[in-house]
Parts: sequence; C-alpha cells; structure tokens
Amino acid sequence: MAINDDAVITAAVGYVFVGNVGNARPTPAEIETIDPALFGALVHELKISGTPTGGTFTITVGTDTTTALAYNASAAVIQAALEALDSVGTGNVTVTGTSLTAGLDVAWIGRLQGSTVTPTSTDTLTGTGTPASGFTVKTALNGWKSIGHTSREDMPEFGFDGGDKEVKGTWQKAQLREVETDPVVDFLTLFLHQFDTDTFELYYGADASATPGVFGVSGSTTAPVEKAFLIIVVDGPARVGFYAPKASIRRDDAIQMPVDEFAALPIRATWLKHGTSNLFEWINEDMFS
Repeated sequence: MAINDDAVITAAVGYVFVGNVGNARPTPAEIETIDPALFGALVHELKISGTPTGGTFTITVGTDTTTALAYNASAAVIQAALEALDSVGTGNVTVTGTSLTAGLDVAWIGRLQGSTVTPTSTDTLTGTGTPASGFTVKTALNGWKSIGHTSREDMPEFGFDGGDKEVKGTWQKAQLREVETDPVVDFLTLFLHQFDTDTFELYYGADASATPGVFGVSGSTTAPVEKAFLIIVVDGPARVGFYAPKASIRRDDAIQMPVDEFAALPIRATWLKHGTSNLFEWINEDMFS
C-alpha cells in the first residue's frame, strides 16, 4: 500500500439511480466519462436534412404540439417551445447543439428522465435537397432512473447490522477458531427531498390509487420495493460508482417536515444477493485496478 492522493475524495456531489433488479452497471470506463445529470436519459437527435432556406416545422409530444418553429430555430428557442408543452414542462428537456442542419441533441430529463418519449415533427420546409425534419434515437434508455434530489444535511450513510463473532474451541484447543454467529447485513440510508410518485413508491410501496393527481396508500402490509441501485459520487474530475444489483427498499423513519429545511422521506436500501452477482461493487478504473 502506498500514498495515492488521487484516491482521496470528498462526496462533493452525488447522484442516485434505481433500475430493475439485475440492471447492468456502467463499466469503469463509462463511470469516468458519463454525464451523471443525463445518465439514464433518452436522447434524440433532431435534424433537418438538405439545405433549407425557409419554412417552419412543429414538434408533437404526446397530444401536444409546439408553435411553428423557423427552419433555422436555435437550440434555446426549440427547448423553450418544448418546455411550454403540458406533456413536457419546464426542466424536463434540454436541447443542445449548434444548428438543425448539423443536428441538435434533445435529452428528456427531470420527470421524463428514464421514460420513453416519442416526439414527431411536421414541416413545410423549402430549399434544396428536399429539406425535411426528423428525430432519431441517439442514446437509448439504459434502465436507470434518477431518484432526484436527496439531502445534503443528512448525507447517504452506509451501515450494517450483525457481524457478531464468537471464539469456538475444541477439547484440544480452547481457542481454535473465530466464527461468525450473526451474518452481516449491509444497507444504505438516505433522505429523499422530492415529493413525487417515484419517491413515494420507494417510501410507501406501490401507488394504490388509480386517480390522476392522487397517491394512495391502502393501509395493508406492503412488500418492500426491490430495485437495482447505483450511486455516482463526483469530486471534481474524480468519479466513484457504487452498484448493487438487488436492493430491498423501504421507509426507515417518519417523514421530516421542518420549517427551515426541505421536507424529507427517509428510506433504507438493504443489499440482497442476486444470483451469482456480487452483493455490491465499487467502481473506478484507477482506484481499483
């Protein structure tokens, strides 16, 4: 063992994701390069073919359609038009890139992150090369979905129960071996700040209401939610991932509602064995080479 300054990190910023049990973890190389804010998001490329000189196009998401957009509309204008749609909303899409003819990246984030979105475009473009607008998938869904904001005051905390050991002996050797009498159970506690269906289902279990705008708790005993779990810790250029292929997630304490801090939903994720996979893994291609 030697001193390695690069292996010393602070938990400056972190992102937490859940997926279906057994969902594949990112590779060590991916941990180094991914944008955690977009990880798990569906990204489309919006592009106009040919050489447009005039005309407009519209974008439809679900049952909502944007106002007419100019053939040379900027990424910012298109993002604002999409965010104005009820089916999208502010903060749920980013549009980046230099021009429509080069192709713009449309990433579905926020409440749409991890969801299937199928945008379409209709145009009346003019110019050479039969200009036409269209969407293609640039980055497909990978099964991970962000759980959103978590507490900075009450940081995620790794813990364990059990692990008690006892010295056993024989007639020939009174202290022959130390054996574990109570297996270790590893878990993580964290405090969710967002009040939405996804976080409430991690806290209470599946939504028992079929009414839009209402989250229902039936009152009967509910089974813990089982998910794959991924944390990405970012400390400047350093990235460290934590992955568990299976976790049992349940509420850990009462909802916190202070007047001078964000309300919080305390949950506990307990790591469970999934097939032949490791119970959990830490990921960084430099630290664990």
